[in-house]
Amino acid sequence: MVRKHTLYTIVIPVIIFVVSTFVSVFSHGFSYIFLGVLAAGIVSILLDRKSRKELESYRTLGETLFSAQYGIKADKTELNYRSVSEYDRLQYGVSGRGVQVKFWSQKKVYKGIIDTENQTLYMKEPALFPVYTGDPIPLWKDTINMHGNGMPKKVEFYDDAEFLHRVDYLDEKGVLTKGSWRRLKDTVAYWNPKKQIWEPVP
Repeated sequence: MVRKHTLYTIVIPVIIFVVSTFVSVFSHGFSYIFLGVLAAGIVSILLDRKSRKELESYRTLGETLFSAQYGIKADKTELNYRSVSEYDRLQYGVSGRGVQVKFWSQKKVYKGIIDTENQTLYMKEPALFPVYTGDPIPLWKDTINMHGNGMPKKVEFYDDAEFLHRVDYLDEKGVLTKGSWRRLKDTVAYWNPKKQIWEPVP
C-alpha cells in the first residue's frame, strides 16, 4: 500500500514535471511548466485524498470486526503497511485485498489481517521469545517468501513496536539455512548450518 501511495503522490507528479520541462525547453515557453506542475498538483491531491479515505475505511472496518470478535473495544487501531504475503494469504484464507492491522486494548497488543472485500478479520497469534534479559516477549511472524512446494522460505519476527528481532531462512524441507539470525538475551547470533548451532556475533 505504501508503494501505491508513493506512486500516486510522488512518482507520477515528478514524471509530469519532467515531461513538462522537456516540452518547455523545446517550445521556449514557461506556460508548459506551469500547466504541468499545476496538473500534477491537482492529480496528487485528488489521489492522496482518495487513498486516505480508503485507508480510514479499512481502519474503521478493523475496529468493527475486532469488537465483534473479542467483545471489547480497541483503544487504538493502526494499519501496518507491510504487504500481506502470498503464504499468509493462503494460510489465513484471505481471498480479497489483505491489510495488516494492529490493535491496542486493555494494555495488550493484537495483530491481524483484514480481508477488506469479504470483511473478515484473521488474528495472528504471537509466540514468546527470550529476546532480552528477563521475561520473554511476544513476537509475531511474517512469512515473506515461500518455496514452490508451499513451505516458508523467509520468515521475519516482529515485536509490538514493529522492531525486527529474528529472520529465518529455510530450505524446502523447513530446515534453517545460512543467513538466519536472532536476538537472544540482548545479543545477536547467526545460525551455523554446519555446526547446527547459533553463534553470537563476535
